[in-house]
Amino acid sequence: MTVIDPVSKITMDNSHLPAVAYLGEDTAELTVQALGANGIVTYQWYKDDAPIDGAIAATYNPSIAANITDMQKRGYYYCKATNTKNNTMESINSNKVFIEAVPTAIDATKLQLTRDNDVFTVTIIDFPEDMHFKMYANLLIDIPGSTEVRSIKIPDADKISQGGVSSFSIANISDL
Repeated sequence: MTVIDPVSKITMDNSHLPAVAYLGEDTAELTVQALGANGIVTYQWYKDDAPIDGAIAATYNPSIAANITDMQKRGYYYCKATNTKNNTMESINSNKVFIEAVPTAIDATKLQLTRDNDVFTVTIIDFPEDMHFKMYANLLIDIPGSTEVRSIKIPDADKISQGGVSSFSIANISDL
């Protein structure tokens, strides 16, 4: 009589996965670990439920994916770990992480800011005509209507963000 040692049920250590990560930051590196495996463990990373070619390690960094723009890297990522032993398999998925593209900041000296009571006027100066851009308040808060305009009046700027606006920035969105 041959006794076959069954494949063990595995769990996934998601403790290193944030809910949201930003490309270009250290948090964009995603790491998982299968726990309790008694066979051969394989990993496969997915983006928006499609397997990512070559992403077969416990760690994956979408920031270094070649030949696609940051905007194409946006989406939900997760990893499937599979424990294989004696021709049987046990698989588990990690939590999903949303990866967000962050536009490249442009030199702040290219912004001219004036304020008249509650109205800010933000003007972009000395900026290449062929570059596409967007304006932001407090780094990542979208200013409505600010794509591709050289100057914008922002009434009630304090209402853009809870706690008010502490900074304005422009970002190169040419590759997003």
